Amino acid sequence: MRLKFFYAIFSVLVFSACENSKEEFVTESYKEYFPVAIGKTLTYRVDSTVFTQSGSKVEVHNYQVKHTVQSEIADNEGRKAYLINRLIRNEAGTTPWLENGNYTVTPLDDQVEVVENNLRVIRLRNPMKKNFSWRGNAYLPGSPYRSAYDMDAGSDMNQWQFTYSDFGDTTAYGQSYQNVWTVEHANNVLNLPPVPGTNAYGLMEVSREKYAKGIGLVYRKHDVYEYQPGHADNSYQPAYSGFGITMWMIEHN
Repeated sequence: MRLKFFYAIFSVLVFSACENSKEEFVTESYKEYFPVAIGKTLTYRVDSTVFTQSGSKVEVHNYQVKHTVQSEIADNEGRKAYLINRLIRNEAGTTPWLENGNYTVTPLDDQVEVVENNLRVIRLRNPMKKNFSWRGNAYLPGSPYRSAYDMDAGSDMNQWQFTYSDFGDTTAYGQSYQNVWTVEHANNVLNLPPVPGTNAYGLMEVSREKYAKGIGLVYRKHDVYEYQPGHADNSYQPAYSGFGITMWMIEHN
């Protein structure tokens, strides 16, 4: 009888220990992957895809952009935030840095918000674990790029599910990083690149970012554009509208 009682007590203790172990499991904070401190600088090489000549010509412009945490401020809701200054120069880094605007970063307990061009995005959020997702663009209006580009691409961006899709080491454009989280935003491609001889609408919504522990954003791809086919009977020419950005870190302090 005593032996049975002992086994019963032992089983309860083991079960309780397992439960406590599960409760104590804690993931890393996003702050490990989005450090913000005055003076911190990240420099990126950027390839910018633009469409010129009424959208009929595709061009890729190359340059460097430096992001520096300039000062501590209060955001529009009175919360502690940081002002990030952006400078730009040519691809080779041989021209002087020129002003290229500012944006704000608001680190909260469980997420970090970035406001750029009046568009607020939740870039990272706790818990950091594979397949965890959130609506990173929830604060955006419908079709946030339509007024600038007159297109349907990106019309449902505020519904995009940001997802931690992968963790590990990564190499991007010759740069190697350890402890990197990949965040997938969207991967919607329709009839692009266009097939010669067809007359189909094309859509590109591909967006993802990579964050390295102790560094921050090391890679970003954000392509949001569409292709409108031409019509031979009314001389309407095929045209693209929208933009694409690919950037990867080349230097940090």
